[in-house]
Amino acid sequence: MTWMRFAIVGALLLALLVLDDKDVAAPVVEDGRLHIEVMPARHTLVAGRAAALSQPYPTLAFVAEAGRVYRVAFDATAPHVYEVDRSTDAVVREVTEPLTAN
Repeated sequence: MTWMRFAIVGALLLALLVLDDKDVAAPVVEDGRLHIEVMPARHTLVAGRAAALSQPYPTLAFVAEAGRVYRVAFDATAPHVYEVDRSTDAVVREVTEPLTAN
């Protein structure tokens, strides 16, 4: 299985807005996590800060690999996709890829 984890990062609440061009509008509750299973493949998503959903956020791309767990987190200004350790949730590596034109 390949999982996307959307979790609280400090006091920051995240919302998954778009996954693979589908509007999912999935907020994460204050003390919870949202787990979404995705197939191994290239995916795109838009995630935003729950307190500022009207702001524009970039579309992110990443390649999901079987048996891996991924998390979206913000640095000071922008979201990124990270592979994380399944047991500890520690960041293994950033996997955000540039978007390419079709």
